[in-house]
Amino acid sequence: MNYSKSVQFLLDYACPSIAYRTRKELLGESKNTTKMIELQKQILNDPKVKHILSLQKEDGWLGGAFHGTDEPESGIRYLCEKGVESDHPVIQRALEAIEIRGKGFDDGSLEHVGKVLDEYHFGGSQMIKACVFAYAGREKEAFIQEQIKKHYLLLIMLQT
Repeated sequence: MNYSKSVQFLLDYACPSIAYRTRKELLGESKNTTKMIELQKQILNDPKVKHILSLQKEDGWLGGAFHGTDEPESGIRYLCEKGVESDHPVIQRALEAIEIRGKGFDDGSLEHVGKVLDEYHFGGSQMIKACVFAYAGREKEAFIQEQIKKHYLLLIMLQT
C-alpha cells in the first residue's frame, strides 16, 4: 500500500508535533535539519509544553508527586508524545531526579497501592516508572528489562 499521499498530507497540514514525528519516525529525518529544528522550536513554544517545562524544580523533579496531572509521569509522557526530544534538559533532569529518589520515587500518590501492585506483578509503581523511561527512549535500562521479564512470565503463567 502506498502511503505517500497520507504522509504528504500530514507534512502539509498537521500541527508541528505531528509533522515533526512524521518526519522523524516515518521518514527517518534527522533532528538536525533546518525544518526539524524549526518544528522543534514551535513545539517548545506550545503553551502546554511551556507549562510542563516550567514545573521543574531545582532538584530536577517535574511537578508534584509522581503519578497524576502535572507530575513527572504525565509530564514526561506528554512532552515525548508532543515531540520534545528526549535529550531535552528538562526531560533528562526529571529522569535523573526519579533515579535519585530510588525506591521512594513514588512516595505519595502511588505509595501504598503501587507497591502492592508491584508485589503481585500487576503493573504498579515500578511498571509505571519503566514506562516513563521507555517514553524517553531508555528502554534498555536494567529495571525496565526486569519489568518486561516479570510481566512476560506472568502472561505465560496465565496462558497455561
